Amino acid sequence: MTPKEKVACQRHVSRETSLMLKRWHHVPASSMNGTGRFGTKGHYGGSHNKTRVRLMHVTRLYSGEDGESHFEDLQIEVGGDAEIGKLSVRIPTTGLVFRETAADYNYGWHNAPQRQYILMLDGSVDITVGSGETRRLNTGDILLCEDTTGRGHVSRAVEGKPRRSVFVTLE
Repeated sequence: MTPKEKVACQRHVSRETSLMLKRWHHVPASSMNGTGRFGTKGHYGGSHNKTRVRLMHVTRLYSGEDGESHFEDLQIEVGGDAEIGKLSVRIPTTGLVFRETAADYNYGWHNAPQRQYILMLDGSVDITVGSGETRRLNTGDILLCEDTTGRGHVSRAVEGKPRRSVFVTLE
C-alpha cells in the first residue's frame, strides 16, 4: 500500500463503533439476488483510492421506535492490499463468547443482552421479529444484534440440528 493509500484508509477508520455504523450502506433486498447473500463487487468512490473493495453482508437486528425489532441489511467495506488480505476498519469489542445450542433449542420473545455480533460457525437459526418477518441465518452468516429494548425477537432451531456460534460483544 502506498503512503497515499494509507492516508486514504486512515480517513475511513473510526474510533467509535457508532460512527462506523453510520458509514455502512443500507442495501435494498433486490441486491441480494434472492439468495440472502450479496455479491462482492464494489469500489471506493473518489480519486484518492482506486483499490478494489469487497462488500461483506451483515444482517442487523435493531429496536425500532415502535417497540418492535426489525431487520436491516448492511454491507461492510473491506479493502486495501495488505499481505493478509482485504480488511475492514477496526471495531472495538469487549469480549468473545463461544456457544453451542442443542438441536431442539428454541427461545421465545427476548432481547439481546447487549450489543453484539453473532458469527454463525455451524448450523442454522430462524429469527422472527415483531412484524412476523423471519430470516434464516446459516453457517458463515453474521448478525449484528442491537435489539436491547422493546419486545425483542424469537429464535428457533432449524431442521433439528445443533448450532455453534461466536458472540462478539460490543462497547
